[in-house]
Amino acid sequence: MLNEDLFTLLYRCLNVSKVRCDALTAVALQIIHKLMGDSTIFSKFMSDDILFRVMSVPCYLTSSYYAMKIMVKVFESCQEDILQDDKYILKLMTDYTLRSTTNFVDQSGMDAIHCFFGYLPLSDDIQLDVLPKITREFHQLEFYKASHNELNNNIKENYRLLKKNFSQITTFLECVILYLARYIIHQNPDLFHSQDIVKNPVNNKQFCDEIINILEASGYIQMPNQVISNQIDRTLFEILFLVLRSIYRAKPKDNIQRIYELISRTLNMCIIIKDVRDLFVENFECHPKYPHNIKNVMSTLFLIFDDYFMDDCWIQFSPYSVINNLLKRCCTSFESYQICVGKSKHEKSETWSEKREVLIPDSNTIIDELMANSFLLYALRSFDEMVKLIIPNDCIMYLIKCLIILCECRRVSDILSQDLIVFNKSFKNYMKEIRQHESGKYQRKQILKLAEILTEKIDNIKHKPLEFFEKDSPESKKRKFDQGPEHISSDDEASSQILLEKTITSFVEEHQPIEIDATISYDQNQESSRDTASFELRIKSEENIQKRKDLYSKKFQSIKEFCFKGTRIKRVLKILKDDSILIPNENVLNLFYGNRCFPKFNFEFEKTNHIVDSFNGDLVMSCAKLSGQTKCYMWKYDGVHDDNLHVDPCVTIENICQTQFSYDDKKIIGINSNFDVDVIDIETCVKNLELKNPNRKYYFEGNYPQYNSNNTLILSNGELYSPSGGKLIHVFDRLEYIQTGIFSVSGNEVIYGQEQVFFNQQKWDLRTLKILKQIPQLEYCFLRRTHNEDIYLGYEYGYAERCCEDPYVSSHMIRGHSGFDLFKLIDPLTFDTFYELDTTEFLQKIKQMEPIDISRDGSKIAALSYCSYDGKTFMFTVFGEGKKQKIQIDIA
Repeated sequence: MLNEDLFTLLYRCLNVSKVRCDALTAVALQIIHKLMGDSTIFSKFMSDDILFRVMSVPCYLTSSYYAMKIMVKVFESCQEDILQDDKYILKLMTDYTLRSTTNFVDQSGMDAIHCFFGYLPLSDDIQLDVLPKITREFHQLEFYKASHNELNNNIKENYRLLKKNFSQITTFLECVILYLARYIIHQNPDLFHSQDIVKNPVNNKQFCDEIINILEASGYIQMPNQVISNQIDRTLFEILFLVLRSIYRAKPKDNIQRIYELISRTLNMCIIIKDVRDLFVENFECHPKYPHNIKNVMSTLFLIFDDYFMDDCWIQFSPYSVINNLLKRCCTSFESYQICVGKSKHEKSETWSEKREVLIPDSNTIIDELMANSFLLYALRSFDEMVKLIIPNDCIMYLIKCLIILCECRRVSDILSQDLIVFNKSFKNYMKEIRQHESGKYQRKQILKLAEILTEKIDNIKHKPLEFFEKDSPESKKRKFDQGPEHISSDDEASSQILLEKTITSFVEEHQPIEIDATISYDQNQESSRDTASFELRIKSEENIQKRKDLYSKKFQSIKEFCFKGTRIKRVLKILKDDSILIPNENVLNLFYGNRCFPKFNFEFEKTNHIVDSFNGDLVMSCAKLSGQTKCYMWKYDGVHDDNLHVDPCVTIENICQTQFSYDDKKIIGINSNFDVDVIDIETCVKNLELKNPNRKYYFEGNYPQYNSNNTLILSNGELYSPSGGKLIHVFDRLEYIQTGIFSVSGNEVIYGQEQVFFNQQKWDLRTLKILKQIPQLEYCFLRRTHNEDIYLGYEYGYAERCCEDPYVSSHMIRGHSGFDLFKLIDPLTFDTFYELDTTEFLQKIKQMEPIDISRDGSKIAALSYCSYDGKTFMFTVFGEGKKQKIQIDIA
């Protein structure tokens, strides 16, 4: 017998609106859901209009989750009657479910949406405002609110909220995918009429790839419905950005992979439906603001890719399919894209021209963003031995298509056509192995076809540097190595600066081609030939030959090992101009001179990571860090050998690190907390200038800022600045994980990684700052300048390897944990190594770039060697010229 009092009580519990009654309502709904298993009671509920009773429960209550489960049960039991008699009820249930997504704690909510959507036409979906509704619900999540809270500076807390709202976040993403997929299928019913992928577009992992292939084959690119177009907007991309940012530095578990997979599909569908290139590069503000300057969807995709690159699961975070589809939108037409990648099966249209531009004029926005995010680094390194064995074929096809399209951009084609070492070694070797594989013959043929197209494109690109490069390059070397530094008069220097500032202003404000005299007359070409011949003769002069012989004859056979006591020795040292050595210990710089040790210079912070002296040797500077704060300390060299101990610094500069002196020793440049460059006057300690790159994506801490020889340019992290105008001139493309960058001794070249870039200080054409040549000798070598302009220091590094204890390896960890296996002395003219030194295990594990230094005359090398097991005995080694010997000295 049915208990009427029980039904009355249950119905009263549903008639509430206050949050404090939420738990009571939830219990009542669970009881109703349980009782529905009995057919008699179910009939009673239906006769009492249970659907309308449960839909009276406010959607903002968590109990709405149980109301949704009851609606699904009713629909499954009475589906035929509902669909035949009153479809409006189905719309009400769908609307209620959409407005309750904030409270969904498992997959049941998404199953309900998927069930209801299957019986509603797209017109009803649009009428229900599906996307705006679930977006408003998402904005109620604690995860979303925290991202807009300025007090939220805790990355771990942000990740905790991601896990807490995981079900709601995945429900939102799945609902967006289902909604967009229904629109695409509705627009192309004939294409998808017999396709199985229509059945479950959310849980079918291959759905997005298959739907794109079908649309590609049909030549699909259409104007979207205006309502749908308006819904794919900044609000949607902001949510995608926030979720992407939250999985940065998270372990690649299944739930993280699931979120990324859903976002990737959502982005691909948005691209298919609408041109969303501007939304990919639009900046969003969120908290916590880490890492710096990662503010758009494109940057975040590569930030995550960089973090997982080299991990066994890295392919789950590959952005190549998204980038490939985005580049389609950069093409003048879909036909031009298909012809470019060799995929068109139809006759070219009458309007098609072989000389027709493939890329639209504003495609440079996306391409510049790709290059700023080091796309070529990951693209070329994806074929490396460290990762290539786990790359699926479809991912490789997306990647090669991206490279083919990017070859239509001169900036990218110039790099790829330079016979890149990485491209030759990795890509071509990978293609050889693909030919030997027996599985996946169809995909293998497609890959080989695409590879052939890419190789042909690169081979057909005729890269010719401007002629003034050919004239000035040898002249610059001739002047430096045979005549010494050229003196620039004040008038010439002033005119040079005026020309530089005008050029920068023209480039930054107008973005128009800069008119320069880039052509050389016949007489000038003859003069260039004479200069080249003169250069070849003069570097072979007796003086230079003798200088080269002296360099290459260095043996450093006299070895002295100095053992000393310490507590917290930092792995950095510096040889001063009198050959005394500074080594930090806690908050003191110890001075080693002769066979004695003196606690010479005091400073406040204990973690010293940098010591440098001025070019004239009159000043010594050290940088230290503690609890996120950085300081720079400076002492006068005059007090090095007096009787005073524990000398306090004469100057202290706050919030700056990795400092360097200008060549005239009048200014200091260093990195501030935002990774920008501060220019500080030494006499007044006032910051004169701050050099910024608002589009910076990465910063490698081993790369110190530096002036060129006449103090007219500053290079920092691959960014070239003008200190006179404070403008960013050029950003060099990042092609290696550990990116070294220095000015050459000639002052007219930048050596960045393995690439040597030449520029002329009098004729600035910012469009032609490109690779001059490759330097194979510098592969896996971190290059440093010294006060001796006849010697470069080179640290040859090796990538960190996986191990059972820590299998998670990313490119971030590679940069942070790779060790230096070999130390080299390198000839600045020929880049030949004339001396090598194997580093010890102690050196191989460090992160600083200053474990070894060389004296100004090139006669001594000092290196921190090891510490004892007790952690209190340390040793540094001095390698000198002279007879072969090895002496160990204990310093009290």
